[in-house]
Amino acid sequence: MKSYIFKFIAIITFIAVMVSCGDSEKEEENSNNYLTIENGVVVKCDAKAEGTVTIPDGVKGIGDDAFYECSKLESIEIPDSVTYIGNNAFRRCSSLENVAIGKGVESIGNDAFFLCKSLTNIIIPDNVENIGERAFRECEELKSVTIGNGVEDIGGYAFAMCGYLKDVTIGSSVKSIGVGAFNGCESLTNITIPNSVTSIGMNAFSGCVFLKTINYNGTESDLFNNIEFDKPTGLKGKTIICTNNKGKEYTDI
Repeated sequence: MKSYIFKFIAIITFIAVMVSCGDSEKEEENSNNYLTIENGVVVKCDAKAEGTVTIPDGVKGIGDDAFYECSKLESIEIPDSVTYIGNNAFRRCSSLENVAIGKGVESIGNDAFFLCKSLTNIIIPDNVENIGERAFRECEELKSVTIGNGVEDIGGYAFAMCGYLKDVTIGSSVKSIGVGAFNGCESLTNITIPNSVTSIGMNAFSGCVFLKTINYNGTESDLFNNIEFDKPTGLKGKTIICTNNKGKEYTDI
C-alpha cells in the first residue's frame, strides 16, 4: 500500500514541476509576444503588457516611444546587447518600479523615463555616456540614483522634480551638469561633484531646499578655474567643501 502512495506522490510532484516549467515558459513567451521587434530594435510594446517584460538577448536598441504609456508594466530587463534607449521610450509607464539597464547601453534618450512615477531607484552602468534631457524628470518615488563612471553629460532637467530623491552618486567622468538637472529635488541632502565637471547649468540645484553642503572632489583652484557656472545655479548660500584642499568652504558661488 505504501509503495502505491509513494508512486502517487511522485507522479503528483512530477506533474507539478512540469506545470511550473510550462507556466514559466508561457510567461516568457507572453513577454516576448508583447514586443514588436524590427531590424533588431524594439519599436513597440503592446499597451496590455503587464508585470515583468524581458527584452530578448540580441536586441540592439529600444526605439523612440517603444513602451510609451504601458501603464501596467512593472519591471523591465534590458540585456547587454542593447546599445541605446530612445526618446520617450518608457515615458508615462506609471507602474514601472524596477529597471535593469544592461551594461551595453551607451545613451539614454530625452524623456526616456519621464513620469515613471513608481520607479524607486536606478543604476546607470559605466558604459552609458549621455543621459538625455528630462530623462528621469518627475519620477516622484525615485530615491536613489547611481550615475556610472562613463557618463559625461547629465542633460537638462534630467532628474528635475524628483521630490523624494535623496541619494545621488555622480560618476568620475561627468563633465556637464545641465540646466535644471536636479531642480526641485527637495529631499536631496548631500551630493559629491567630481573634479571632472567643467560646467554647471543654470538652476541645476535650484529648489533643493535641504541641500546645505556640496562636496567637491577637487582643489580650490579647480573649483574656480575649471568650472563654468551659469548663474544662478542654485548653489548660492550653500556650502561647498573642496575635499582635496583641506575642506575649505565657500558660501557665495
